[in-house]
Amino acid sequence: MKVRMAALLISAALGLTACAAGQGADPDLAEYTSAGMAVPQARVDLNADGRDEVIVHVTGRDVCGSGGCLTLAFTPEGDGYRQIMRATVSRLPVGVAGSRSNGWSDLVVGVRGGGMDSGRAVLSFDGSAYPSNPTVPPARPAPSGMAETILIATD
Repeated sequence: MKVRMAALLISAALGLTACAAGQGADPDLAEYTSAGMAVPQARVDLNADGRDEVIVHVTGRDVCGSGGCLTLAFTPEGDGYRQIMRATVSRLPVGVAGSRSNGWSDLVVGVRGGGMDSGRAVLSFDGSAYPSNPTVPPARPAPSGMAETILIATD
């Protein structure tokens, strides 16, 4: 119950939204729109600047392997978006933690294999981007019972 309440409070504090109005075009995901690919998205203000970042989990034969699939994050920049994460071998669900690093919310993804036990991994912003591989440092295992808000749920 405490974890669920904390997640609700995080959601309210972060201003999670299903969509963002007035931010110009969406990120260019054309390379991920071939047959058999899915690109579920979520929007959340990760850096508290009043504009939503876009989180995308791409699945399909061309981007998934035994370790997982591809999770992307984009931040608004000018009239478009700049990619701030391209995390391979990640799994659903994708969430946002209550913790922050360098002014940005930490992201949480599922992992299995690689250099980390199966479970959840925390990805922290380093000042310019999030880590590209959630199974090795600087990514770290999510502590048991960590409060997070799910952005993209499992199928």
